[in-house]
Amino acid sequence: MQSLDEGQLKLTAVSDLSKITFHNTTEDGCEAIDAELKQLDSNYTDLKRSVQVTKNNVQQKLRDWNDLRKKAEALNIWVQELELQLGSDQEYGKDLSEKKLLLEQMKVS
Repeated sequence: MQSLDEGQLKLTAVSDLSKITFHNTTEDGCEAIDAELKQLDSNYTDLKRSVQVTKNNVQQKLRDWNDLRKKAEALNIWVQELELQLGSDQEYGKDLSEKKLLLEQMKVS
């Protein structure tokens, strides 16, 4: 936002300088300068608005990313706890009936 403040200062300086030139400029020239200044001001206002919208979007994306990271960490912890419960050396059964029995035991505990 520092450069935007600098931009506002430059826009003000140009406006001040244009007022000085009005004394030595024809009416048509003054109107052209005034129209150009209004366009510059409008463009700058649009730029500031666009920068603010972009900044807000980036901040929201960072918050979303942080939430996703926390959820991923919680999921990893849950998987690790589940792996500990299952036991890495445990025999999972050779046939379907043994697997069903092991599944029921896991559901109970």
